Amino acid sequence: MNVAANVEKICRDYADKVCIVEGAHRLTFRQVEERASQLARYFVGIGVNPGDRVAIFQVNCFQFAEMVYAIEKIGAIIVTLNFRLKGEETKYILNNSEAKVLIVGDRYVEMIHSIRRTYPLYGKRQAGYREL
Repeated sequence: MNVAANVEKICRDYADKVCIVEGAHRLTFRQVEERASQLARYFVGIGVNPGDRVAIFQVNCFQFAEMVYAIEKIGAIIVTLNFRLKGEETKYILNNSEAKVLIVGDRYVEMIHSIRRTYPLYGKRQAGYREL
C-alpha cells in the first residue's frame, strides 16, 4: 500500500473530521481528498504521468499538503525546493531534477521569472512548459 492509498483510506474513515488547521483555514479529510483529487486530475490533464517529477517551491501551508497528496495519487515523484534557496541554487536543482511541472508559491514567482530571464532552464520540461 502506498502513501496515497493510506491517506485515501483515512479520508474515507474520518471524512467529516478536521484534517488541517492553518490560521482561520479548517479543512476536513473529505475536503482535502476532494481538493487533492481535483489537482491530481489537473496534473493528469496536462500530461503528468506516473514517474514524472513535479517540483514544489512553496512555504509550508495547507496547500502544500494537498499538492503532495495529489502528486502521490498519480504516482509522480515529488521534488521539494527549500524555501531558503536562492536563484542559482534553485536553477541548479530544477535543471538536475528534470521536473516536468513546477508549482510556484506567490513568494517565489519573481525569483523564477528572474531565473528564466537570466539563466535559461534546460531539460525535457522546457518543451512542455505551460505558464498558468
